[in-house]
Amino acid sequence: MTYGQYLEAVGENGTIFVGDSETVANKIIKVIEELGLTRFYLHLPQCRMKIS
Repeated sequence: MTYGQYLEAVGENGTIFVGDSETVANKIIKVIEELGLTRFYLHLPQCRMKIS
């Protein structure tokens, strides 16, 4: 994934949910409303990043 693709994916119309809680919540609400969903499943992987 290029940096440009990443920016597009995390942007307003992108498929990756990243940001503060309000940003993510608004993005989830938008997807639910636009697709007419009755359920939404969010996977939150738990991992640690090695910091050097």
